[in-house]
Amino acid sequence: MSEHTKELRDLFTATLFLAAPLLVLVLAIVGIVLLSHNPTTYAHSLDMKEQLLTHTPGARVILMGGSGAASSIDSQTLKKTIHKEPVNMGLFAGVGMRFITNEMKNKIHEGDIILLAPEYEMLQQPSYGDGFLLLQMLEANPKKLPDVLTPHGVIVMTRAFPNWVQFQGKYLVKNIRNYFRPQTPTVSERLYTLANITKYGDLDTSSFSDVHLSQKEITDVGNGFVRPHIDPTNLSLITSLARSAQQKNARLFVVLPAVPASVETSNLSNITSQYNELVAALGAQNVIGAPGYFIFPNTQFLDSIGHLTYSGKAARTELIRRKLEQHLNTP
Repeated sequence: MSEHTKELRDLFTATLFLAAPLLVLVLAIVGIVLLSHNPTTYAHSLDMKEQLLTHTPGARVILMGGSGAASSIDSQTLKKTIHKEPVNMGLFAGVGMRFITNEMKNKIHEGDIILLAPEYEMLQQPSYGDGFLLLQMLEANPKKLPDVLTPHGVIVMTRAFPNWVQFQGKYLVKNIRNYFRPQTPTVSERLYTLANITKYGDLDTSSFSDVHLSQKEITDVGNGFVRPHIDPTNLSLITSLARSAQQKNARLFVVLPAVPASVETSNLSNITSQYNELVAALGAQNVIGAPGYFIFPNTQFLDSIGHLTYSGKAARTELIRRKLEQHLNTP
């Protein structure tokens, strides 16, 4: 055997030795993801919502935002008032404002009414979103990979990847245990499923009247939950979408988030500051609500701040309907 051949063989052996553990790790991760894949989760509703947006003709009333937009506004009620077909595109606050607004690119129809109902988290966090939730969304909708391959998006997803794989592994173990000894599903497992998505894209919470957010969880939110300023990039993305709507003879309204009275009181200064930023950017006629407008009793919050019970959803929708009617009748 020549010296050159021996060197090549040694190089191949060393490469194989180093690469084998990495290959095993990659195969293990792929196996965990494939075996833990659940096609009925809430994240899988995105494809249905996009199909609804694409195939609903004419002028529509479109809801946008995170899970609060999906769970805390009743599209059917808005349809009766505005007489336009509703499409609820609410998804996760954690996917970020860039992803949410990109969903509407080149999809605005003449006469559309767009209601952007973001949580405070979405207004405040960086536009590229949270890495863990982006990975959850991509696992259900891999075709969305090009939409999140920004430099910042790659960084946050890389950082969140170990925790996400751990989460998938725990979910797989739980499913295996359930196979032998079925466990009572959690509220989240019952609520956030594709089966609870209505034909308009709303998340149906009508069968969860016994679920209420604990007082401790509301108290823990406390002062500082709302920051004094909206992320500048998020504000730019909102105003850009508003201009795109205007060019299509459509209108965009921002709907302020719903919060308990105690949260509103302890964060009033910062809530007012964010409201003023929205008014300065869009005009008061394009902002639905004001500080103190969307306050609800603690018992009307479902499983987190921003998610309302069925009765809370009805009350919030009625408030939105009244304000929207006023704004639409104002030149």
